[in-house]
Amino acid sequence: MTLLRTSPKTSIAWIAVGLAMAVIGVAGCEGPKAPEAAVSAAEARPAPVRKPGLWKNSVLAEGAGGVQGVKICLDKEAEKILSLWGQGGSRGKCSVNEVSQRPDGRWTFNSVCEPGDGVKVSTQGSVVGDFSSRYQAQYRVVTNNAPDPAFNGEKIITIDAEWIGECPSGMRPGDMELADGQRMNVLDGR
Repeated sequence: MTLLRTSPKTSIAWIAVGLAMAVIGVAGCEGPKAPEAAVSAAEARPAPVRKPGLWKNSVLAEGAGGVQGVKICLDKEAEKILSLWGQGGSRGKCSVNEVSQRPDGRWTFNSVCEPGDGVKVSTQGSVVGDFSSRYQAQYRVVTNNAPDPAFNGEKIITIDAEWIGECPSGMRPGDMELADGQRMNVLDGR
């Protein structure tokens, strides 16, 4: 993802968004594998997907300047690529990829992915919610060898998301918008 050339405050916001997208892009790499023993095979079900439409996200990335407001427009195809479990992000490049549902309904995940150029991303976390109106995702991400030093090291990211309706006209699937109105499409260039 290329960050826009903007003020330092806005750059910090895009770093927070970039961290969140890195998590979304590689969190699960290729989708769910066998669930943990906490849920029997008979109780296992596919990982949920978010409802298509406009999602309002409050992203808190430790060390990135506080909570950042982000809106993202999703349809079924964008959800496949920007999935919470990251099916599109590092397809085929993950040595660990575990997604499972816990008895309390919470989804947990653990992955170790190498998306390219020597970058290694280890992600652990959990997601809870109904995925059609709201959810909360918590991630612990450790990145090594990223070209931008701001992405290296351990980051704790929390995303509180709420579905706010259909995507407005002029906003296409994959469009992500900061609170100040800056917009980019995270699917461009894929």
